[in-house]
Amino acid sequence: MLQWRYRMELMFIVPPTAFDPPPRVESAIVRMIPIAQPLVCDQSRLEQVVLKAFSQRRKVIRNCLAGLFTENQLIDAGVNPQARPEGVPLEQFVALANLAM
Repeated sequence: MLQWRYRMELMFIVPPTAFDPPPRVESAIVRMIPIAQPLVCDQSRLEQVVLKAFSQRRKVIRNCLAGLFTENQLIDAGVNPQARPEGVPLEQFVALANLAM
C-alpha cells in the first residue's frame, strides 16, 4: 500500500547487533518520497485486494485472491496466477483493484 503513495528508497541496513535484545533479522531504514500523482484507483478496493493477497503467507496469488477474482481476471490484469503476492508489481494490484470498479 505504501508503494502506491510513496517511492521507497533504501537508505541503509541496520544489523541485529544494534538492538537489545538482537532480533534474528536485519532491519532497513527507508526514505518515503510522496508521489504527486498516484496511479488511479479506488483506495478502499486496493486495500481490500492487497490485504487479501498478503493474508495467506507463501501461497500463490490465485489461491490468495480466490473469491475475489477468477484466474481469467488475473490473467486479464496481467497477473501470473502462479506468482506469489510479493512478486506482483504495484501496477498489477492497481489493475486488479480497477477490475471491480
